[in-house]
Amino acid sequence: MNLVKKRIEKLIDENSKSSQDQVEYAKNYSKLVDIFNKEKEAYEDLSSQIQDKESRKLKYDFFINKLNTLEPIIEFEPILWNLMLNKIVVHEDGSFEFVYEKGI
Repeated sequence: MNLVKKRIEKLIDENSKSSQDQVEYAKNYSKLVDIFNKEKEAYEDLSSQIQDKESRKLKYDFFINKLNTLEPIIEFEPILWNLMLNKIVVHEDGSFEFVYEKGI
């Protein structure tokens, strides 16, 4: 993104210092802005994926640590339940299924 940004700035600077074909300038500018926006979108997508993975890692680390320090579970542990379970699906026939978090 920084490289494309510098190319845009250079293009603008050259246009302000010398006479250029404005149609060609606009095409080049538009092309560079499109490249920048695509790279920005890819960057934001990767950032989101990284944040999601970091969040899941923290949750799993906490879960594993909690499991390692527990004595046999005698009573309901809401924290463990919330960490393990993604959702419960209730079917029309009254049956239900537990959908666990990925990797657990």
